[in-house]
Amino acid sequence: MSVPGRRPRPSTDPAGPLDERLVDALGRLARAERAHARRMANGLGLSVLQTHVLEELADGPVPVGRLAAVLGVRQPTVSDAVEALVRKGLVERRAGTDGRSRLVALRPSGRRLVPTLGAVAAARRRAVRGCEPRVQAGALEVVLRSIAELWRAGAIGIARTCVTCRHFEAGPGRGRPRCALLGEALPPARWRLDCPDHEAAA
Repeated sequence: MSVPGRRPRPSTDPAGPLDERLVDALGRLARAERAHARRMANGLGLSVLQTHVLEELADGPVPVGRLAAVLGVRQPTVSDAVEALVRKGLVERRAGTDGRSRLVALRPSGRRLVPTLGAVAAARRRAVRGCEPRVQAGALEVVLRSIAELWRAGAIGIARTCVTCRHFEAGPGRGRPRCALLGEALPPARWRLDCPDHEAAA
């Protein structure tokens, strides 16, 4: 039976078209990670958003506004999650270096949870490191182009990647991409996920 929205599989390739298999695999990965995140959060008595906040704080204190931007949710929503984590004794609020801004930081009890929360990321990291650099570059291109499509569709609110930047030039037929700001070629292996010089494309 055919599935709406999918192209029929050619009889010469019993596995199906490569692009369709890749789309299906990315979908399965996303669903598996969401299910794991729910189970993990429930087991710790946290919400999924609260676990994401803890993971984002692993590298150091972060302003609430930055957390909201990275996690793709409204700032009041993140503030509620932070307040819940403060009550649980997992994070604390600190004054920023300017004395006015407020940062959110892990407390020791919160930091102890980070390795457990990062189990999926660790598995993903092992899989990626087991691939050759050219394969990694190809996968990075697929993922960042997918992020760009979601951004253009309004499904995500922040995407400071090369492929969503006005300085990115794909080149004819998506060949030899370059960065107009740097004035040099920009192969997929050098594409950034979060560029400080990013300017959203029109």
